[in-house]
Amino acid sequence: MPKHATIVAVNKHLHPVRLATYSKRCGNDPFKALELYKWNLQLSAAFQQVLAIAEVALRNAIDDQLRTWNATQPHHTQPGVTARRDQPRGS
Repeated sequence: MPKHATIVAVNKHLHPVRLATYSKRCGNDPFKALELYKWNLQLSAAFQQVLAIAEVALRNAIDDQLRTWNATQPHHTQPGVTARRDQPRGS
């Protein structure tokens, strides 16, 4: 459990607006507000772990689909040449 001086110091360095929701929810008890703030940080960190895995999975799925799509596109041997938009696919 943090000492009173630690709680006061942390509250001094965090903007009052940042702690306002926590303080209000905890009856303006600075210890409880800081504990709730710390819990929110831990919850956010837990979500970040899940989001990091989901982000990699999504990127890989997009890459797979783009590779499949790219394989169906006309290929060119000259740099800078692109397919004309009025040509049907595969022409």
